[in-house]
Amino acid sequence: MIEKATIEDVDAIAEVEKAAFPKGAWPRKAILAEFTENELSEIYVDVEDGKIVAWLDFMITFNSATVMALGVLPEYRKRGIATSLMKKMEEVCRAQEETVEWITLEVRESNEEAIALYRKLGYAYVTRKVAYYEDGEDALYLIRSFIS
Repeated sequence: MIEKATIEDVDAIAEVEKAAFPKGAWPRKAILAEFTENELSEIYVDVEDGKIVAWLDFMITFNSATVMALGVLPEYRKRGIATSLMKKMEEVCRAQEETVEWITLEVRESNEEAIALYRKLGYAYVTRKVAYYEDGEDALYLIRSFIS
């Protein structure tokens, strides 16, 4: 079940992040900062079997939204959870007073599973961000027109 995250969810979100991205997880303090310092942050979690198994962090700025982070516990993948979280983001975007026209995100070029999901959801490749991640891996910058 998807619900809006609260600051009490930070530790569980950090655990999901570590399990989902062993080589590049956001640290707990960065997740906490999304709750305490980023006024634009919208964070949702998916709760299954009584525990948080996935999370999505995005920001809406003027006429666009940006996916900041999306993670699903490995044992809960391939169940449509990431798609459901992305659809929740779209629902929130549609409810905005100002029309959200674009949704953007970066994804590791090696994350074929995520790239396939984003393509399925209508995201298109724009450019490569060279050495975007701390380990030197490139990111693919993707965008989706959201004008309906």
